[in-house]
Amino acid sequence: MTVLKHQIAELLAQQPNIITLEIAEQLQRPEGEILCALPDEFVRLFPAHRAEEIFNLISKWGEVTTIIEKSGCIFEIKDQFPHGMIGRGYYNLNMKGEEGALHGHLKLTQIAQIAFISLPFRGKESYNIAFIDHQNHTIFKVYLGRDAQRQLYPHQVEQFNAFQ
Repeated sequence: MTVLKHQIAELLAQQPNIITLEIAEQLQRPEGEILCALPDEFVRLFPAHRAEEIFNLISKWGEVTTIIEKSGCIFEIKDQFPHGMIGRGYYNLNMKGEEGALHGHLKLTQIAQIAFISLPFRGKESYNIAFIDHQNHTIFKVYLGRDAQRQLYPHQVEQFNAFQ
């Protein structure tokens, strides 16, 4: 076990409700590095070349929460992750404007790896897919959706767990 993995495991054991941004702050490391070094039971890593496949998959799941954290500010978009298409080096989201609020252009070459995280968030079962850049920063995360009773959608959990 690497030193970082050991430090993270100790923090999780001591503070079960700690979140990865807090771990990153305490250890003075980029969050993406923390995500990739989580104990194996909490993370599965995939190479960047699978990004388009993953985007296509999650665009079929229904409502999810896309989170973008920048300089301590957190933006949340609760909606379907839109379909996209590749053009000019980008994965262009929602080009027809028919799939909700999220639009944008994802530069695929900036993605270094993708982490499927199943780590409790503030004591609640939680799942997210984090897209990590070459400097180990989290570009954005897509959290599985919840219904009106704040329960995870079972079909999303099933597909998340089944992805290989």
